[in-house]
Amino acid sequence: MSDTGRRILSEDRKNAAISPTPQIFRIGELEIDPSIAAVTRNREPVAIRPKTYRVLLFLLERPGRIVTKEELVDGVWPGTAVSDDVLIRCVAELRKILGDDAKNPQSLRTFPKLGYGLMATVTRVVPVAESPEERTETAVEVASPAHRRNRFWPWAVAGLSVCLMAAAIYRQLGVEPDDIPFFEVAWWQLSETSGTRVIDASGHHQDGEASGGATRTETVQGRALRFMSTGAAVRGRDRGSLPAGESERTVTAWIRMEQPRLDDTTIFTYGSAFRGPTAQRFAVEVTRDGRLSVGSPVDGGNVATARAWTDGGWHLVVATYSPSGPKGHRSNGRANLYVDGQLEVEQEISVVPQTTGGAEWSIGQNLGGGTGFRGDIRDVRVYAWAFDPAKVQSLYRCAAGIRDLGNFYYMRIYYNGLRIGEQLPGSSSNEIQNNGRDFTGVQLAPSGGGCGLRRLYGANFGQDIRVSGDYLVPSDEAGHLTQAGPYFRSRRAMGGDGLQGGTSAGYWVSLQSDGGITVRCLNPKAVVAFSRPVAAFDAMVFHHLDAEVRGGTLHVSLDGAGVAFDVGVHQTRDVPVPPLWDNEHIGKNQGAAGIAFGTEDRGMVGGQRAKNLRFELLR
Repeated sequence: MSDTGRRILSEDRKNAAISPTPQIFRIGELEIDPSIAAVTRNREPVAIRPKTYRVLLFLLERPGRIVTKEELVDGVWPGTAVSDDVLIRCVAELRKILGDDAKNPQSLRTFPKLGYGLMATVTRVVPVAESPEERTETAVEVASPAHRRNRFWPWAVAGLSVCLMAAAIYRQLGVEPDDIPFFEVAWWQLSETSGTRVIDASGHHQDGEASGGATRTETVQGRALRFMSTGAAVRGRDRGSLPAGESERTVTAWIRMEQPRLDDTTIFTYGSAFRGPTAQRFAVEVTRDGRLSVGSPVDGGNVATARAWTDGGWHLVVATYSPSGPKGHRSNGRANLYVDGQLEVEQEISVVPQTTGGAEWSIGQNLGGGTGFRGDIRDVRVYAWAFDPAKVQSLYRCAAGIRDLGNFYYMRIYYNGLRIGEQLPGSSSNEIQNNGRDFTGVQLAPSGGGCGLRRLYGANFGQDIRVSGDYLVPSDEAGHLTQAGPYFRSRRAMGGDGLQGGTSAGYWVSLQSDGGITVRCLNPKAVVAFSRPVAAFDAMVFHHLDAEVRGGTLHVSLDGAGVAFDVGVHQTRDVPVPPLWDNEHIGKNQGAAGIAFGTEDRGMVGGQRAKNLRFELLR
């Protein structure tokens, strides 16, 4: 079935990996397709900056209501200092795209001292057939502000402080208020079977031409382009989607280098074609001794790995750049290089890139010519934001086809500190360990299948499941307790997302260092049942925990014995797990499941481990 059908496919029921339901938004003649990050008017591309596009997507998910400035900044630029000028410019650009009267805007309204509201009629189009003519459409009618004013203003003003307080709490828990879909702004898979044209799979029309002897080749990793002759390259021109100026970005590529290395060479570059040092060009390169570098080709503008990568094997290179400090006062930025999911270098650079927009880009050779790359390159991507370590790891584990448990890989959630070990003989899964002292864990995510960013989410594992495993939950001499156990019926997260509050849902069953077990509702966060501590419980050995949920009832056993829980004033082995997610304002139950590690005394103790994990979909 072609991608254009965009249907949800049911796979093996035990390992059901269900893609998120696609949808296209329409505002008058304007059409926005988040699945390929495309904005068109009457099927013609509309130029839009990545920052403005992010604001548009955020508002499209919240039509007909006020979105505070703080909510916009936290949702679109989490963890980044953003000036009012940035937001004002994005809003002005959106109004122009929407055709609003600058003096009396109606589609995108400003509410003084509160925020902005998308008040135009938004139509959601859900493609379910192969042809655009057979799409089904659901219109979301948004009432005008005048019609809504009397019932809206009283609770809007009163609830503003509550919303801001909740957003601050979510940030402390590592939770983003909502999932923001950022996708590839350019994606050259380099997998064409013939011809010289190289197609941009992102939908941004950044197609290029292979020349100079670049040849197509089949490898164990799939189709690739071989760059072995002088002048071999793929070239094209930026059509407005590549990150320009000093904006953040990520470039990824799979490479396999040949020996001997002859000179400095290029994996991917774009911007100014000036042959000398310039901050107006950005590049991911290979030094003559086989090390990787990222940044602008000017003193102080790039960083390089400490070791060479000329071992003849395939490696996923991920290069990120993010500015530091408020716009207009940035004296430096930060560049990171990851190889095969692991951070190799993280360093500040003293020269901020000023990449030229709308200029040329090149794969395999510098824009001004010079020595070409020696080896194979495939799957080159560009993103208009900087990946964090968890998303880099997710991309690598998915794209490398790693299977930690059945057809799934472990996608890290919450904070850093998770270590994923090897699968030992006789074990049903890889062992995971908390090497940090805060919340961390994994969510099961489908391995392989292209691994575009829209696939780097956890899997829908189902509603009625059984999860079993062996857990180690150590304490320390001061008596600080740790927790570990499965969660289920949660939202499908991305790498590094939190799962308490925000848009999450579901329940977490956690074994504590004293042998007690708690059942927690993830949103709103609350303990709904608990068992008493176990006398002489040994926290330094593994204990077997089974959790089985069917319908509205949960059963748990520890080391083969059923667990009795205190639920309110009653004691029972049947723990009620009501479907609180039926209220969309509380959270999203998307059938996601995984393992979480935590502690009540954050920052004091860690060391939890889990092994022999099994996830079974109950029929």
